[in-house]
Amino acid sequence: MRRDSKITGLVESGDTYDQLKGLELVGSATIVDDYDAVLAIGKAVGLKYNGDGAISDAALPFLEAQAKKRLGIQINVEQVVSWDHTKIGGGY
Repeated sequence: MRRDSKITGLVESGDTYDQLKGLELVGSATIVDDYDAVLAIGKAVGLKYNGDGAISDAALPFLEAQAKKRLGIQINVEQVVSWDHTKIGGGY
């Protein structure tokens, strides 16, 4: 990423062709290596997926230790592509 910041992020759902939905983000990446910023990302992710317990006093030392050895990636979005096969009603 330091040599070439081009990046694509993809999220998809559905198990069969007629259920597929997706979103692609195309752009450039910025590496986030500031400890406080990485810790804030870890807290936000923990809170979103595991609730308040993920950022409790008991859990905070774990997040702090993880933040010391991780970094974040920020996608500066230049293009958005999406699809939703449920809209074609099986007519593919």
